[in-house]
Amino acid sequence: FNPRSPTQVKKVLSAEGFKRLPDTEAKTLTKFIRKYPSTKAAEIATDVLKSRKFSKRASTYGLNFIKHYIEKDIQFGVDMIYCDYNIVGAETGRTSSSDPNMQNIPAKETSEYRECFEARPDNVLLICDYSQQEAAILAHDSQDERMIKIINSGENIYIGSAKRMFNKTIEKDSKQYKTTKSTILGTNYGMSPYGLADRENISVDEAEDSINRYFRAFPDAASWVIRQKKKGDYVETIMGRRAWLNKYSGQCERNAMNSPLQGSAADMMKMAIAKTHQEWDYPYPFPIVAMVHDEIVLDVPKNHAKKIARFVKENMESVAKEMCPSVDIKADIIMGSDWSAKG
Repeated sequence: FNPRSPTQVKKVLSAEGFKRLPDTEAKTLTKFIRKYPSTKAAEIATDVLKSRKFSKRASTYGLNFIKHYIEKDIQFGVDMIYCDYNIVGAETGRTSSSDPNMQNIPAKETSEYRECFEARPDNVLLICDYSQQEAAILAHDSQDERMIKIINSGENIYIGSAKRMFNKTIEKDSKQYKTTKSTILGTNYGMSPYGLADRENISVDEAEDSINRYFRAFPDAASWVIRQKKKGDYVETIMGRRAWLNKYSGQCERNAMNSPLQGSAADMMKMAIAKTHQEWDYPYPFPIVAMVHDEIVLDVPKNHAKKIARFVKENMESVAKEMCPSVDIKADIIMGSDWSAKG
């Protein structure tokens, strides 16, 4: 049985309980697993998806990755990887990475991939990112006083939002926390109740109720979303960088909402890197070794790590305050021997 063969998989799953299975795409199998959870087919489909995922990762990050991208560093005698960064690689202005794409290294489901990326001898990695960056940018852009108050109080934006949306306190590892986060971020990017229901494995009615609660709890943020949908030619980031819209595209409304938030976040990160570089005053080369959207990674000597961490944090937060003066955007810095330290 070949789990990567659509013909074989469809035949087996149809025989084991998936009625009228149209194809074996990941999205379809996930939907049918939820639809027929107690069947043998659901068990097999789950294993098929796992097999495909790890097969893809093995081909992308396995021996071929090592063969094509690892270079020996003469000074330190260790294996190094050098990728290319495209400063405006995405429509929104986000930086992209290639040869290899270091921004796609798996992180959320497992730490074993990022464990492979270690600091050089006698160094540590500083993993620096903005906390709740895009939610804070939305609060500033929309000037929603309730959202601004949550962020400036230091409370987690999604826990604080759930209190106002559902009148209850939730835990960070709860299902409702994940649903609340998906509702806020997804709705700001044009996600429909159907998309939210599919992502969070809830009914469409539940998804619609969650979105309605969000809009009632934060009316100014809701008004901002409505205004953005009506934009015709272009939208702008906080810094005034334009993102042009294709009004004939089905993605036009989504891009009108997404670009100002994600684009402003990209501007903020690049300005923070520039400021750190301009003010760098240490007796060794500038140490930023990776950039992943809202995260930068520095490879620094252990005996200077704490001082540099404070320096980078101050730079990141001062740039954020300059861009978004109404909200307090914090930078979190984790120190570790490898890239998985952030968790």
